[in-house]
Amino acid sequence: MMRSSGIAALPDSCLPQFLTVSRPAPVTAGGDYEEFGEFFGITAVGDTLYVVEANSGQVLKVTTDGKISRFFDLSVGHPVPTTVAYHDGNVYVGNLGLFPVARGSAQVLQITPTGRSSVAVQGLTAVTSIAFDTQGRLYVLETSTVDKELPKAGTGRVVRVGTAGALEEVATGLTYPIGMAFGPDGQLYVSNFAYSSPGAGQVLRINVEPAASPVPPLPLPKTGVAGTPVTFPETGYSLEDAFLRYWQANGGLPVFGYPIDSAQQVAGQVSQLLERARFELHAEKAAPYNVLLGRLGVETLHREGRDWTTFTRAAPSAAHYFPQTGHAITDDAFWRYWSEHGLEFDGRPGTSNAESLALFGYPISEPQLETNAAGDSVLTQWFERARFEYHPNNPQPFTVLLGRLGADLRPERGR
Repeated sequence: MMRSSGIAALPDSCLPQFLTVSRPAPVTAGGDYEEFGEFFGITAVGDTLYVVEANSGQVLKVTTDGKISRFFDLSVGHPVPTTVAYHDGNVYVGNLGLFPVARGSAQVLQITPTGRSSVAVQGLTAVTSIAFDTQGRLYVLETSTVDKELPKAGTGRVVRVGTAGALEEVATGLTYPIGMAFGPDGQLYVSNFAYSSPGAGQVLRINVEPAASPVPPLPLPKTGVAGTPVTFPETGYSLEDAFLRYWQANGGLPVFGYPIDSAQQVAGQVSQLLERARFELHAEKAAPYNVLLGRLGVETLHREGRDWTTFTRAAPSAAHYFPQTGHAITDDAFWRYWSEHGLEFDGRPGTSNAESLALFGYPISEPQLETNAAGDSVLTQWFERARFEYHPNNPQPFTVLLGRLGADLRPERGR
């Protein structure tokens, strides 16, 4: 088993508990097991640290106030997890594979916030680090690529995961590389000669090619029976066909806001951004399911580096508790708004819970005071597709307002 390359510092109040609670009991098995385990990789997401313990095969969540929990168990088969990264709401873990080195036995796993795992990349060898570039491309560091041996000098490499999992070599001929990260200049930095004689260590800068330009928008397909577009002078953008009918039928301006972009088709998906929502067209489905809403609440929290799965949860006995996310809509004003608004698809009077779920999604936080974009401290609750804000000084029915999540996303969307 290779030695740890270091661990980030934790507050003094957290460290004793971290060492005591998270280290497994001494292992009596033979082979390459270390008696007390090894913390090998770490990544930070908001106020949460994800840590891999290579020896016992655990992925842990550690908050900066010292709370520790197991996120995922990788002990079966002893794959030796060595590295962890976070991207687009999911945790990725690379492992060493069989040891002595068995070519092609290592993998990178994707673990969702709910703890479901799948193989993201396979056919790797002795993985010691993974990293994502700003375009979301995955890079993997292999400390050695020989077969049936201990790590061998000059056989380490960096690969980039391409289309359909194809591995593209970025750098070869490395000797005992073990750590990797992207710098502020967009280039890749790799530690080389990590376990060699004193003074032999290096940090290499590897110039990586920029990502290809985004796919330009394609002409839009027909979205239903043609109708006269409605242009909103407030923003200069229009809604038409299926998107216009959906906007008119399901809440209009208070729920969705004005359109702030034109409809675009990128990578086969037609979508249009509004102040408080993103419309996504699924022309193969019958109305009202031909238009779906993007999960802007989840996406916004992710962009802010806030992992909603780590938020304090409600007691199961709380009013309007949803076990699907562990949160409840306990504020009366928020519950009235959520339960009285929804997408109309059952043809019955009133709004059912299913219709409210289709519009806002499940709650993913508890009501709490937060500072909004205007600098005001307001009672706020996050949902999969929305952010509720309580403004008690507003006249009814405007005491609950929806956050402008689409407007917050607008600068990141391709023009």
